[in-house]
Amino acid sequence: MWNDLKELYANERRYDEAGLTSEERLRERQGLMTKEILIRICGRLDCEMSKDSDFRSPYYKEMFDYLNHFGKEIFAYLEDGEFPIHNNLAERTIRKFSETMLYIMEATLSGNELIWLIIW
Repeated sequence: MWNDLKELYANERRYDEAGLTSEERLRERQGLMTKEILIRICGRLDCEMSKDSDFRSPYYKEMFDYLNHFGKEIFAYLEDGEFPIHNNLAERTIRKFSETMLYIMEATLSGNELIWLIIW
């Protein structure tokens, strides 16, 4: 499955290097090559989900549960040529906001309240 995901990212790099427009990128993303990769990923995911989970590590199981549950959201970029394949920009933005909020909470709250809010 990792090779399939790498292939999706390689395709995106190729689209970037070719300077494709959003419309061209969308056409490529919805093409046969991408659909074949997605079919392989979904097939492997279904196969893994059907196996006995007692022999998997909790992290491995959590990863496959996440992929199974959020599959549509993970591959939402395939529906729009302007969506990036990754969400690095969103994560960097949220991280800055989170760090600022954590600093504000540390500056204004006492010990037990602070711990409760960070966990919540």
